[in-house]
Amino acid sequence: MKEGFQLRDVFNKNNVTLFAKEVSKNFPDFKENDFINYITPKLSELSWLDRSKLITEALEKYLPKDFEKAATI
Repeated sequence: MKEGFQLRDVFNKNNVTLFAKEVSKNFPDFKENDFINYITPKLSELSWLDRSKLITEALEKYLPKDFEKAATI
């Protein structure tokens, strides 16, 4: 039986790429390609929650360490 839409599919390569481009508009030093390449190879095996955690982990890695600055981005 063919699977239909799954909530985890919201966090897909296309949306991660679009998100990275938006972050880059507000933070020119953002390593957009590194962010995308950190996330996308792992997506297919992960649930929605695990994808969400992975994106959060990547944001912590690629945004400024100062929370207030990162939050404004």
